Amino acid sequence: MSDSEIFVSVGRRKTSVARVRLGKGTGKILVNEKPITDYCYTDQLSMLAMRPLVATGTASSIDAVI
Repeated sequence: MSDSEIFVSVGRRKTSVARVRLGKGTGKILVNEKPITDYCYTDQLSMLAMRPLVATGTASSIDAVI
């Protein structure tokens, strides 16, 4: 992944829309413009959200905006 490359994905269900942007960074994850620790009110929820990045070894090198 180059420094300027950003991956964008959209998920839809009924009338809801979720947009995700992944790019090279420092492991920062924002959900509705808040850090994941503020958005997920328990550590277990934030660990569950981070699991795919941890499993692929990219948790500290990719930023995600959801």
